[in-house]
Amino acid sequence: MRILHHPRFRLVSCLIWCLSWPAVAALLLTPLPFGFIARSDLLGHVLLFAVMSVAVVTFARSRTQIITLAVLSIAYGVALEFGQAYVPGRTFDVADAIANAVGGVAGCLTALVLLERLVATTTSGRNRT
Repeated sequence: MRILHHPRFRLVSCLIWCLSWPAVAALLLTPLPFGFIARSDLLGHVLLFAVMSVAVVTFARSRTQIITLAVLSIAYGVALEFGQAYVPGRTFDVADAIANAVGGVAGCLTALVLLERLVATTTSGRNRT
């Protein structure tokens, strides 16, 4: 558990998280493959944005940081949906934007719980020594 507090681990985690966003953009802004079934990707949207939002717990250390980054993730997800209107074969879909937001909120809540457990574990570990 000590590795989560190491400054280098936090920096690398933050860099990986930031570099993951262009991959998310590429995924959401490329034309769909032929024969792709609409609506089958809603769960994918929820999971993608949940993972991106919960991943901030590897480098964020306050509720404010986690909530701020989750809000930015949600805003980015909605912006990417609007961007799909300009990609051939893609369209803006309110359901996808909502799925992005639901995933972002779920990830944020999970990250907050994990942060509380991390703080509790760290605090109890300090009290034992």
